Amino acid sequence: MTSQKSKMLEVRNRGNLTLNRAKSLTKLADSILGKNHSMILSDAWLEELLTWADENDIPEEVFPRDAGKILELKRLNLWHRKLSYIPDSIGNLTNLMELTLYRNNLSMLPDSIGNLTNLEYLRLDENKLSALPDSIGNLSNLTRLILSGSNLSTLPVSIGNLSSLGALDLRWNNISEWPDSIENLTNLEYLNLGSNNLSVLSDSIRNLTSLKNLMLSGNRRLSSLDVVWGLTSLEYLGLGCINLSKLPDSIENLTNLIKLTLHGNNLSMLPDSIWSLTNLESLHLSDNNLSVLPASIGNLTNLKALSLDGNNLSILPASIGNLTKLETLYLHDNNLSNLPSSIGNLTNLTELSLAGNKLLKLPDALGKLENLECLELSTDQVLPPSLSHLEPIIEWNDPN
Repeated sequence: MTSQKSKMLEVRNRGNLTLNRAKSLTKLADSILGKNHSMILSDAWLEELLTWADENDIPEEVFPRDAGKILELKRLNLWHRKLSYIPDSIGNLTNLMELTLYRNNLSMLPDSIGNLTNLEYLRLDENKLSALPDSIGNLSNLTRLILSGSNLSTLPVSIGNLSSLGALDLRWNNISEWPDSIENLTNLEYLNLGSNNLSVLSDSIRNLTSLKNLMLSGNRRLSSLDVVWGLTSLEYLGLGCINLSKLPDSIENLTNLIKLTLHGNNLSMLPDSIWSLTNLESLHLSDNNLSVLPASIGNLTNLKALSLDGNNLSILPASIGNLTKLETLYLHDNNLSNLPSSIGNLTNLTELSLAGNKLLKLPDALGKLENLECLELSTDQVLPPSLSHLEPIIEWNDPN
């Protein structure tokens, strides 16, 4: 009888301990989440998270093993940990403001990620995702979403609900089209769609009037860019390697452009209107079919970086000397046989590449480039005695 009473007492004590633990967790959750929190916390959510953390060898300094500290987490960095899944109970961590899951093996995300409504930064790049859950549209405080290299082929319509989003990185995916709801992202300033499978740009992009950075490089199937020329807030436009053979005069609308990349296209000429973009500081025209540059290139007096390598240029206009803010000038792999003496005006140059041309003689004016740190020449080019002081900074390239 005494033994039976002892057993009953032991069971009652265990029950009281469990009840007290549950009450403690509930009280803890109330203090962190507020009395009106919708989640019903039990040992199950905690056990799931702890098991997952232990299975994946996530150290305690990254993911604590204490319920209170877990619920208080505001930043969680789980990059490059070979994670194959995220447990549903991640949705309990509603105080999270930053979540980094970069470079894992994730093929899907739990719907519960939509519970993390305080998230401002979400990094999911270099995973194996093919789609995103609709619940991602619940993250109304998200300002930065990084999804590059994640195997995505589509985007949910709900992405248009991310009204606070300022930066969206989708490069290196397999996206061929996007939902019209993206027009609702009116606070978006940075959009990287480089190296996808886009053939058409949706008209919805016209509404992204805050957009300052648009990268489309590597979308070789793009057939029309008409919608781009109306984005007058753009400061950086990336259009490299998209099989462009012509630019419209309407590029002149982009008067705020600071950086323009057009490398790796089929451009044989440029519209006169491009030389009116006088705020440009960086212009990349490498690997096209340009054979001539107009004197009006000298209008771009704010240029600091100019890449013209890999074209068919045989002569440079003397007005190149107007670009006195230039710091880098790449002219290698053209058909240049001489250089204008005005090149000596470019006294802020630190890098000048001339290899792979047909230069029989280098102008003495190169000696005026007192800030030059690197001069790239072909081994078949002769350095005149007047330029012998440049020899320590020369990189000799074998033309063969």
